[in-house]
Amino acid sequence: MATRWARFVRGWLTASVAVLVAALSHVAAGGESPQLISITLALAFAGMACVALAGTKLSLTKLTLSVGFSQVLFHVLFGLGGTSSASMTTTGHHGAVVVGATDAAAAVSAHGMLDMGWMWVAHAFAAVVTIVALRRGEQSFWSLLDVARLALVALVRTLGIIVSLPRQRAHVLAALARALVPTEPAVLLSPMRYRGPPVALSAL
Repeated sequence: MATRWARFVRGWLTASVAVLVAALSHVAAGGESPQLISITLALAFAGMACVALAGTKLSLTKLTLSVGFSQVLFHVLFGLGGTSSASMTTTGHHGAVVVGATDAAAAVSAHGMLDMGWMWVAHAFAAVVTIVALRRGEQSFWSLLDVARLALVALVRTLGIIVSLPRQRAHVLAALARALVPTEPAVLLSPMRYRGPPVALSAL
């Protein structure tokens, strides 16, 4: 894949798979469902970065950088488009004072740190899965392409032999005729061809 279009396809394929796996891992870790604008922006920036990093030869370092950049970018964009799930609504008669606001804020902060830790673990796992899938997937694709190419070459050669047989048929029949049909008169004529009937029978 040394052409410009090959690098373009590889880069966008890497970005698409990375963003998709990031979205699934983000939701699985407890995050909110990604918005369409977040997915679009993440895919756009990740696609440009992955196309720029795509080399003429599959490199594990460049593939890791592409996938890692896509994971981080998606998480940041999703965080910008998300809404806070921790909200406190307090009602009371004549504006009652909220008691224990400091403890509640500390609890929410600790819970958020725990969720953030699991979120990055999920993104790291998604990055590893994406890298392995893309690397093995491309190698499998090129292996299948080589097999298909060899099969096509063998088929073309076989068809070439079959097509050339009718052209050589006349030469083959002529050679068989020369080998099987004798052409010398001595072979066709018997040495007893001058012998007549017996003398006794001729006298009768």
